[in-house]
Parts: sequence; structure tokens; C-alpha cells
Amino acid sequence: IKHISNIDYKFLPSPRLRLSGVDLDFGENILNVENSEMDIILNPLRIMNYKILDYNKFSIRNGSTNVEIDKVDKLFYYIKKNRNKINFKNNTIILLSKNKKLFEINESLIKFNLKNNSQHLSVNGLFLDHKASFVLKDKNDKKINIALKIPELDISTNILLESINSFKTFKGTI
Repeated sequence: IKHISNIDYKFLPSPRLRLSGVDLDFGENILNVENSEMDIILNPLRIMNYKILDYNKFSIRNGSTNVEIDKVDKLFYYIKKNRNKINFKNNTIILLSKNKKLFEINESLIKFNLKNNSQHLSVNGLFLDHKASFVLKDKNDKKINIALKIPELDISTNILLESINSFKTFKGTI
């Protein structure tokens, strides 16, 4: 977390820290989130241990998230290693290449989570004012499934990638 303008504690419906005016980076600048509000849902069984922040889930609202396209391999690795749920609501995703904007997805709902022993990244939002969905499933067998759908533009694709050497090189089919 790089910046916070306000911190509140809420006990109900579950114990959480509510942060506003948050700027943060995930990993090594893999995701850069600016001007958002964040809830850190705390583990109720370990709430008294103030030395370690033990949380079950992050929920990030509003703001924008920048993703540098040359760090996608690190994003795959981060998704694979992450064990906590991370949700983004009403967020703008901006994909960058060498600090230049390629495109953005508005009003997005993003979820990182672990399901059935595989990591999932799902993104739903507006791309060029059309509903779009993107799902990335990373299974433990070094295979990554990517599905992209933009129904109003009649775009649908499914990509299967197989990791050759630790998320640096992939081969696959479209």
C-alpha cells in the first residue's frame, strides 16, 4: 500500500478494515491500483493478533487498475501463488505497453480466487461500450485456459496454453 487517506474499522457483517483514497501495488508492480476504496476482510479467529494482518479477502471498489502488458507472465505467476480472494468492483482496467494505453475496460468486476484446486481470474466489464468477459483458469498441470467473449460484437475465443518453463514461454491452441 503506497497511500491511504482514511481508515475505519467495521465489525459487521464481518470484521474488516475499510480504507479510502488507496493507492497500492500488487507484487512487483504487476497491478497498480489508484484512488480506490478497499475492504480487508479479517480472519475472525486471528483478529486479536495485531502483529500479523491475517485476512480472508480483499474487496477493492472504484478507482483504476493499470496492468503493464510485459508483466503478464508475472501476473500469471501471482495468480497461481495467491491463496486469498481478491475482488475489484466498478473498477477501470487499463492495459499498458511501455506506459502507453492500449485499451481499457470500464465498470469492471474482477475476481481472483481458488476454485477446485485451480486459480481463477475473471473480468467482466465494458469494452468499447459493449459487455465483455475474460476468464483465465490456471490449473496445477501447467495448463492455462483463457476465454474471451464480447457477445454484442460476436467475438468469442478460447485459448489453451501450456507452460514450458515457469510462465516465461507458452505454447498453445486457439
